[in-house]
Order: sequence, then structure tokens, then C-alpha cells
Amino acid sequence: MEKIIAGRHMSIQERTKDYINEQLSRIETDYEKLTSARVVIDKGKAEFEVEIILHGKKIKYTAKASDRVVHTALNAAIDKIDRQLRKHFDKTQDHHHTSTSEIEIAAREGVVTDEEIEEEALGLFE
Repeated sequence: MEKIIAGRHMSIQERTKDYINEQLSRIETDYEKLTSARVVIDKGKAEFEVEIILHGKKIKYTAKASDRVVHTALNAAIDKIDRQLRKHFDKTQDHHHTSTSEIEIAAREGVVTDEEIEEEALGLFE
């Protein structure tokens, strides 16, 4: 995944870049379909605003957060983007699975046995 980390009106310290890369790597391992990530940290008068933009195949997600402390704003934005991705991938997971028939469920519960089913079927043809 391509990672772009930029600062507006400030330069970003190496330890902050390392922290961002660590968090993006965690997201990347959870969601393999992502192709690029852009993190922009903007320093305002009183607080930092963090914007995270993630691109993938047919998806684009954006999260913004602001706080007086840059790491708090980063954590809030990462939490937001993680929730968005989790919601997206939960919706798109494969919901097609083989269902158990009602007879098999009843047989497992001991309500109906195979012999009872056969006797009932034979009784219909007499």
C-alpha cells in the first residue's frame, strides 16, 4: 500500500511518522484490498486537524479529527476510519452458506427420527 504522510503549516517529527506507519500497517493487514493511504496533519491556531484518506478497489473512505494534542487527534481519526472499514467489509462478506433443512434441525433436536420420517412417507403411499 502506498502511504503518503504530509503536514500543513508544520513539519512532522520522525516518531510521529513511525507511529502513523505502524497504525497504517495494522489497518493494511486487516483490510488487504486497500491500495493507498494519505494522512494530512494540519496545524491550526489552537489545535491539530488530522485527515486520513484511504483508497482501494471501488472504495474511498475519509476520516477527520481534531485535538490540541496531535497523537490524540491521530488516534481519533484512526478509530473513525477503522469503524468505517469494519462496517464496509462486514457488509460485503460472503453471506452465502449452506443452510440446514428444517428436518435436519428437528432430527438433531430429537424431535423427529429417520425412522419416523420413513414411516410417515410410507403411510402416505398406502
